[in-house]
Amino acid sequence: QAGMSQAQLSRRLQKSESWVSRRLSLVQQLPESVQQRVREGLVSSHAASRYLVPLARAKKTDCEKLGSALAGAERISSRQTQKLYMAYRGADAVGRKRLVANPQLFLKSASELSLG
Repeated sequence: QAGMSQAQLSRRLQKSESWVSRRLSLVQQLPESVQQRVREGLVSSHAASRYLVPLARAKKTDCEKLGSALAGAERISSRQTQKLYMAYRGADAVGRKRLVANPQLFLKSASELSLG
């Protein structure tokens, strides 16, 4: 922040304070491994700020695991990341563990259920 408040940064960058806050949270809240995936373009900054930052605040290790899985061979969209985050929030401990371990399987299952 270079000694500036979020309001000062907001004015200087001509962005909203909310925008500044979300960008700062990417470097202040996200684990380094997830930040690296954002920098590499493997995880979108939108998905990271909207869904992975709140997850990092709640359970950093799950955020790291999910961030790793999201950057796998098949790119996962922001909308899919939202589905994962919402499912994570509504799941019990076992469901959360399974979702974080294999988010692609969860997305595939959810897709097939909505088609059937």
